Amino acid sequence: LAMAAALVLRRRGRPWPAAVAWLAAIGIGLAIEVAGKILVSQIPIGPPSTVLGISIDGSYPSGHTTRSVILAAMVTALWPRTRALAVVWVLYITGVLELGGLHVPSDIAGGFLVGGGLACAAIAYAGATPRAAPPLIPLQSGGDAPAQAPGPAHVPTASRAADGGAGRPGADREPDKPEGR
Repeated sequence: LAMAAALVLRRRGRPWPAAVAWLAAIGIGLAIEVAGKILVSQIPIGPPSTVLGISIDGSYPSGHTTRSVILAAMVTALWPRTRALAVVWVLYITGVLELGGLHVPSDIAGGFLVGGGLACAAIAYAGATPRAAPPLIPLQSGGDAPAQAPGPAHVPTASRAADGGAGRPGADREPDKPEGR
C-alpha cells in the first residue's frame, strides 16, 4: 500500500523524496517495532516467535497499530474524504488486537505513538499541505454566536486619553501624594 501511495504521489507530480516518505515511515516503524520487542522487557503474552533467527517474545509496541496508523494517515493524505473511514479502520484494528488478547493497552498506546509520530514526519517531509476536509463530527454553536472568535480589530476597547493613563485606577491623583489624604 505504501508503494502504491508513492506511485500515486509521483503521478500527481510530487518529487520522489516526497513519494518515498511513506515507504520510509513504514520501514522505520518496522525497525522501531523489532527493537522495542527485543529490548523492552515485558510479560510474554504468547509463545515466542523467531524472525531471521532472532527469538522475539515481546509485544511492545504493537506493529499492527503502528502500521495501521501510518497507512490510515497515508490514505487520508491522498484522499481527505476517506478520513472518517480511516479512523474507523484504525479503531477496529486496535480493538481487535486488544479484545483478541494479542496486545495489552500499553502495547497499543506505544503503536499509536510510533505510528502517529512517523505519519506526522512523513506528512511534514513530503511537504503535503493538508487539504480541507469536513469535520468528523460537525460542531455548531447555538444562537447568534460568531463562527470564529473575534480578532483584535473587532474587540471593543475602552477609550483612553492621549497621555496614556486616564482610564487606570489612581490615575487622577498626584504622583507624590498617597490616595485618600
